Amino acid sequence: MIRTLALAFLLSLAGVGHSTNILEFEGRAYDAETEQFLYLEKHTITLDKEGNYASSSVQYLDEKGDVFASKSVSYEASLIAPSFTFFDYRTDRQISVQNKVGSIKLTSKTGLIETIKNVDVEKASGLVVDAGFDRFIYENWENLLKNKDISFAFLTISRALLVSIDVREKSRTNDSVVYLVEPSNFLLSLLVDPIELTYNIESQRLTRFQGLTNIAKSKNGKVQSDNYVAVIQYKYL
Repeated sequence: MIRTLALAFLLSLAGVGHSTNILEFEGRAYDAETEQFLYLEKHTITLDKEGNYASSSVQYLDEKGDVFASKSVSYEASLIAPSFTFFDYRTDRQISVQNKVGSIKLTSKTGLIETIKNVDVEKASGLVVDAGFDRFIYENWENLLKNKDISFAFLTISRALLVSIDVREKSRTNDSVVYLVEPSNFLLSLLVDPIELTYNIESQRLTRFQGLTNIAKSKNGKVQSDNYVAVIQYKYL
């Protein structure tokens, strides 16, 4: 569940209020304990004529500059519950989420093995899926700045379940605000550390991420079963 939650914060977070139809930024990920460089994220977001998100793409590069994973997102169905496809070329794994009317189709494929699940979301008001978290924060920006905690239903891809998630302020300076993101359920919150997000107040852009990422660890050229816990610093181009 937490791996899926991390996708929402890492793969398509960006700022708003730009006159051009393309927004680009990079994220450099470092090991949270050793501070060793792990990988580079390259984000490209296409905006429509009204300045809303239309689509986005992400490339993940290793220390040699080689692309080892990628992602494409479509906001056509919903800004906060978009469709997307994620590829990890190291393991030949593909995860796809397609937002349909009243339901969401989840497809997981590794090699020739494919698993398909359908989740009924017709009654899930304000449902957030993956990269839609960024648009959800934007839509609730003023309430968050007023120290109002916000909860929302988040779709966990791995278990095809809806989980209640809380966003609350941890600290603030004149320039930035730090939010903690964690499951609303007390028992679930005991099992994992919160994800910590730092935003620039003026630009409303994510500048720093700390927590469990969506990228599986790699050791001696072999992909592991657990994911990186990292600090990611964002730079807007």
